[in-house]
Parts: sequence; structure tokens; C-alpha cells
Amino acid sequence: MRDLPNTLHSVQPDAASDATALHTPATRTGKPTITHDDPTLYVVKVPLDRHSSSAWDRRGYHAARLVINPLDIDHGFSYIASERRTFQRFRRIMDTLIEIDHLTKRFGPIVAVNNVSFEIARGEVLGFLGPNGAGKSTTMKLVTGYLRPSAGTARICGFDVVAAPLEVKRRIGYLPEGAPLYGDMTPARFLEFTAQIRRLDGRQRRAAIDATVERLELKSVLHQPIETLSKGFKRRVGLAQAILLDPDILILDEPTDGLDPNQKHQVRTILREMAGRKAVIVSTHILEEVEAVCSRAIVIADGRIVADETPQSLAARSRGRNTAIIRVMKDDADPARAAVGALPAAIITADTDDGDGITLRIASGDGSDLYRQLRDALVASQVFPLELYRDPGRLDDVFREITVAANPTGGPG
Repeated sequence: MRDLPNTLHSVQPDAASDATALHTPATRTGKPTITHDDPTLYVVKVPLDRHSSSAWDRRGYHAARLVINPLDIDHGFSYIASERRTFQRFRRIMDTLIEIDHLTKRFGPIVAVNNVSFEIARGEVLGFLGPNGAGKSTTMKLVTGYLRPSAGTARICGFDVVAAPLEVKRRIGYLPEGAPLYGDMTPARFLEFTAQIRRLDGRQRRAAIDATVERLELKSVLHQPIETLSKGFKRRVGLAQAILLDPDILILDEPTDGLDPNQKHQVRTILREMAGRKAVIVSTHILEEVEAVCSRAIVIADGRIVADETPQSLAARSRGRNTAIIRVMKDDADPARAAVGALPAAIITADTDDGDGITLRIASGDGSDLYRQLRDALVASQVFPLELYRDPGRLDDVFREITVAANPTGGPG
């Protein structure tokens, strides 16, 4: 192999026999085996392609053992991809922290979660959207191991939630729906208790609690009984226990419920700061939340996934996308209407008096982009609008369309 980049601690051949290196479940699918014996390093065992011309293969080695500092992982993956064609998908595999495969949950005759499959990689913030009763919270409970699936599997950092529940829980920070807390405890005692049961000891415990208290601004209520706190502060205490151990995965069910606008902004800022090195699921029915912090959105209705896209691409499905909005002074309203009417493809779909001016919404009859034509027509008519912009599309319109189409009767999901 060519010279190693400095960011890799080591790459070593693994001389295991075919039986162990090439025919175990981990290597049969081409996925690396990852251990975390040293929390500051990744130790990755990667199967090699048996038909390659690598010198390692010719010497009888069937796997590579790589030790990578997580802070330098980008350089490590670049090296791997350039060294071996079979490693080109390695980063995606390595970065996939949550794998959901045909997950189903039944409560008697009710199918709450129906054959749901998706993956989430490190760095993704997934908005898990759906109307009430769609199966959002049930899915979160299945992913975290609080409920046992009726069928299918969920894996967290490679660990099955049923077969290895403790390994799964060590890697998850979870804020359940309603943020259940011990009302007779103070936030200080509750965070001490959380750190203790999560086996965080000594200076690490104190440092983690102090950092979390400061991040979520809990100092003023630290020694008050939780039952006396406002809904917003209770929510922040619940979020504090979820992020206390700085876990690889955050699963947050309605994390800003009950928070005022300033507190919502604070929580969203924290999520954006943490997102680059974690996989985050935000289960919510608040579309503003998804647009503010999420890089990806899954919409669930009647227990089934009905959309899996970026928030921007979902909004782009809005029927009103790319319609033009013109707002003018009232004295300019008639000239503006005349300028719009002179364009063959322009259709005024809304004409609204907002008190200070007139707002026109213009759609294109032939699907063309009217923005430039409208701008030029207004300038030619000496109409100078207060506002002229394209409508980027509305996520709430798309949400209603796809969830109603999936469950037109509005029955339980």
C-alpha cells in the first residue's frame, strides 16, 4: 500500500482465515467490523476484495485493520477510497449510525408502524413528520428499544435493539414525548442521577453536568424541584439529560414543545452545533422546526413512510411554488394589474388589500418562470413594487396533500 496519511494511526493486515474474515455476517455484506475499545479511536476491520491485485491479497491477507482518529476521519476515508475501489462506499457504511429495516409494530388489530425502512448517517438531522396518530412516537420507541418490534429490525451503531439493548442505549440520547421527569428531584439531582446510571464518573461527570447546565441555561432553576418549573424549563431539563453524555445519536420527540420563541431558537442552535458529528432524529408535527434545523425529512402517515426528501425538495412539490408575489402601493395597484394583464401567460390568482398596499399573486398559465417578465413589465410601466419575489413553495401545503392522500378517512395511524 502507498504511504499512509498522518491522520491514520495505523493500517495493518489481518491474517484471519477465510472462515472468519470472509464468511462472517459482518464481512459477507462488505460492512466493516467496528470496535470502540479506545473511545478516542475507531478500530475498523475491512474485508478486501478477493479478486483484487493488492499485494496484501497475494500474501494471503483478507482484511485490513485501520485505526482512525475520529477528528481526522475525513482524511482517513479519502485515503481508503483512493487506495481500494472496494472501499468507495466505505464512508457511507461507516457513517450510517441508524439502520431501520422493515420495522413493524402491531397493537392487537392496529398496525401502528407498517414496514418502515430508512437509514440515517452521521451529520444528518432527520425531521420525522406526521399528523397525530401517524406512528411517529411509536417508531421512536422502537428505535430506542423501549418497545419490541412485531417484525423487522432496528440497529444502532451496528447493534440490534433487541439483541443488544444495553449497547444501543449507551449510544443514544433520548428525549421522550412529554419529557417525563421525576418531579420531586431538582435539575441538579436529576442530572447527577442520569450521569450515575449512565456510568459517568469523577471529573467527567462534573464537567459534563456543568457544560450541559450552561448550554441550556439551567443555573437559575438548578436547585428548584422539577415539579415547580414551567413547561419550558421542564423541557430543557429533559433535553439536558439527552445530551449529557454527548452521545452519537440523539432522538428527540417534540424537543421544542412548550418553549417560547427565544428558547426554541436556543435549542435549534444547539442542534445545529451538534449535528455535524451525530445522527439526530427530531420527531415533530411542527413544520417550522423541520425547515429550521433538518437536512432531511421523512413524512409518515397511517404508519407508513409516504415521503423521504430534503425539506427544500418537499416544499418544491407545492402547487404554489414559483408563483410570483408583487406588493405595491395602492396608487400603483391599477398600473400593476395592467402590466400583469399584458403578459399572455400571467394569471392573477389572488389580489389582497393588506391596509398599506396591494399584494398580487401571479401564476403562470404555461408553466414558464414569469419573474423576469414581470420585473421588466413593471419597470416599463414605471411601477416600482415594494416587494417582488418568487414563492419557494410551502411545506405545510405538501404535508397536507400527502398525508391526506395516504389516509383520506383520517382514521387512527
